[in-house]
Amino acid sequence: MATIIHPGIEVFLAERRGRGVRATQAIRSGTCLVREQPFAHVLLEHERERRCEYCLLRREKLQKCGSCKDVCYCSNDCQIAAYKSHQYECRIKKKNKQQSLPEWTAARVMIQILCVKQKKKRGTNPTPGISCSFPLLPSQLCDGPEGLKSAEDAVKCLEDYVGTTDLPGWDHKSLLKLNEKLSVNSFCLYDEGKRSEIGDVLYTRSAVFNHNCEPNCAFIYNGKTMEIRSLRDIQPGEECFIHYVNVLQTVNVRRKKLYDNYRFWCECLRCKRELKILADTAIGDRLKLEETEAKAQTFLAKIDKEFDENYYKMLETCETGLDAVQNDLDTTNPHMAQLHVKTQEACIGLQKWKAAVKSGMEIIRACKTHLLPTDPILGFHLWRVAKIQAVTLNQPIAARDLLQQP
Repeated sequence: MATIIHPGIEVFLAERRGRGVRATQAIRSGTCLVREQPFAHVLLEHERERRCEYCLLRREKLQKCGSCKDVCYCSNDCQIAAYKSHQYECRIKKKNKQQSLPEWTAARVMIQILCVKQKKKRGTNPTPGISCSFPLLPSQLCDGPEGLKSAEDAVKCLEDYVGTTDLPGWDHKSLLKLNEKLSVNSFCLYDEGKRSEIGDVLYTRSAVFNHNCEPNCAFIYNGKTMEIRSLRDIQPGEECFIHYVNVLQTVNVRRKKLYDNYRFWCECLRCKRELKILADTAIGDRLKLEETEAKAQTFLAKIDKEFDENYYKMLETCETGLDAVQNDLDTTNPHMAQLHVKTQEACIGLQKWKAAVKSGMEIIRACKTHLLPTDPILGFHLWRVAKIQAVTLNQPIAARDLLQQP
């Protein structure tokens, strides 16, 4: 797909936020503002033998690269199409095949960028009709925070693995600067069918959009193609926002994740509103709420860390977690919603369809409380429940009624 940038948006300097994107004309809800292919992308380690490295489709049978024996493709066509971006990495992996590389995901993104620079695959001249104010190269993106230990570790790992002779024109400082840029400009790559993370990806144009916990735009994936679409009507001069973290979380969790990953404290209207509610809550009630939410977070962390498609244990932990917090948390509390997301995932894995629908209804209720009606996260959960009702449980009327609810 060709790159698209809507003629009614522009890059501008946002106060205290660096560059941002704003509308220069009225934009209707559902409009595609940006569509682009990734500058670089890699699959997570556990996805690399499940999916094609080029088209990202999950396949039962995959063929490995005949040279490095490490990267998989679903067809010869995909392998040929991926050659330009893979050849440099392939040579390095073949040379170092006896060594393991920790932090390989971050290092692989950097290797692909080095490959692009060496081969000069992508110049600085914009495609005709595309605004030149949008960055085309990683070097044109905003800088990330300095002094991150993760960036230092990833660069040291890359240098040890690749060797300085295979990094012409790149010294430690420039690699560190590149990794710092990636830390704040990269996206998580999602499988939209499951809303699950499958890799890391860099889109240079989409990276200019700033964050808001009540975004008026959303990014969606079609394979590895990203589209940013408006979620509501946007007026001329209004900034276009996406979200950097899961907005179906409590204000303190969202703000901490944003600071840890992007080094800023969110001051959007939603955060201010929810912080004021907390401040106005009696101290005893607030402490009890924080204690209960921390308990829910502990269960969620345990599920993410310990269970990889072990649905019996996942469901048991989810049910224990819900029993422990449901009396003290509102049904639309984001922590409750996250526990129901995990519960539904386990129920689908175990084919407990009625229980999956029940959890899905709780998720939808929370989404409708915290998200815009056009948000794709809400749309995904509506689609998932309606599909189970219509196809698996043979309840098409229930599915229709669900989708027609306001």
